[in-house]
Amino acid sequence: MDVTQPVLVVDYGGVLTNPIAETIGRFARHLDIAPTAVPTALALAADCTGATPMALLERGELTETQFLTRMSAALSAVTGRVIDLSNFTALWFRGRTANAEMIGHLLELHQRGQRIALLTNNVREWRPYWTAQVPLHVFDVIVDSSDVGCRKPEPEIFTITTDRLGVPADECVFVDDDAANCTAARRHGMRTHRFVETRACIAEIDRMLARPDRNSGLATGALR
Repeated sequence: MDVTQPVLVVDYGGVLTNPIAETIGRFARHLDIAPTAVPTALALAADCTGATPMALLERGELTETQFLTRMSAALSAVTGRVIDLSNFTALWFRGRTANAEMIGHLLELHQRGQRIALLTNNVREWRPYWTAQVPLHVFDVIVDSSDVGCRKPEPEIFTITTDRLGVPADECVFVDDDAANCTAARRHGMRTHRFVETRACIAEIDRMLARPDRNSGLATGALR
């Protein structure tokens, strides 16, 4: 019996890069502020619905300039001093480095014919920075929240991804470092793995992508 090869769907930040907390920590050190000031400022700058400016930016509902105006005011309120974010993007990506081992594994999978998609909460103005860190040619589909107007863990973005891939959700293996995103992907029907550590993730990806030998009748993949 022919068996369809699962599609691997991966996140960008925190999976194909160093951990988000590490990026925030480096960014905070550049500004000489406490790392906790960043999420505190995001919460302070949330709108009446509770949406943070980062969420609005990733949906394309705010421009980067509008985002920086809100965040500068919020960080200044949190820290008690004026915070200049005019060099924000360069500082942010100075602390965001590519996960070479994970990217190398994606290149190997691509060379073996594995279908791979990228599903990322990202920012329109940051595209020149993040696309320079990843080999875009390995992805059959790229779904960027700032392009489609919704973001993980909203269910619409998972529907967009599987529609563009042309496969049912249960034929996708989804990898993300955020637990809420993994929960949402499972609700959509995807098999998921929450990224914690690179080598363990690579091993789990290989296990979940493996299909049973057509003569054995034994499946090696499992729902997570």
